[in-house]
Amino acid sequence: PDIGNVVGRPQILKFRTSAASGSSATYKWFAVFGSGVNNYANDGAYSATGSPALFLLDLDKAPGAAWSLGVNYYKISLPVYSTASATGLINFRAAKALNGEVGQIYMGDLQGSLWKLDFSLLGTADWNLNKLSAFNKGTASSPIPMFIAKDPSGNLQPITAAPTLAYGPVTGSTYVVFGTGKYMELGDKSTTAAQSVYMIYDTGGSQVDTSPVSSATVAVSSRARLQAGTVNIAAGTVSVPTA
Repeated sequence: PDIGNVVGRPQILKFRTSAASGSSATYKWFAVFGSGVNNYANDGAYSATGSPALFLLDLDKAPGAAWSLGVNYYKISLPVYSTASATGLINFRAAKALNGEVGQIYMGDLQGSLWKLDFSLLGTADWNLNKLSAFNKGTASSPIPMFIAKDPSGNLQPITAAPTLAYGPVTGSTYVVFGTGKYMELGDKSTTAAQSVYMIYDTGGSQVDTSPVSSATVAVSSRARLQAGTVNIAAGTVSVPTA
């Protein structure tokens, strides 16, 4: 019931299904997709919470076998940040590990939350947000997003496109680039809401800005933590201060 109208791009991806602590590695291929939009619409089978989710369907499932959560499909559900705006998960980007399997997944939802899921050490028994989220409030039962996109007035900025990833300057680091905005509803044609392009530097660690960590709601506290870029339309360049 958590699947809505799937409007994003599904991907066929290889995952390590055994924990990294195991004696031997096992791998499987999965069809992976976001739950889409309108999963809370009462059409006979709908989500009571409206929680967006990432689905992983095991391509080894025998023909005719019933779908069974935790057996041949997995669901990583995200929290609803605000009841004042629509929820949904549309696209995502996977970062590959050494053997071509998924190491991490970065994804943004319609309420502006950018999430990082780390599959590198965990087997299927731990494929849930509590364990997979790269950031938390100090305990695995308190996952938080990497960043929440808001305009200068504090309004949430929806994320519909998959982030773009680039190698960072040190091993394990990543530049995560994404834009905000959507073009899905009638009102989107005339909206004047401010949208942004962000680049977040992921060090590969689990540090958060807020202290004490138990009070954190997001890893990178706000857009104020980022350097503002200046766009030169004529030259087609973006200048960002280095300090």
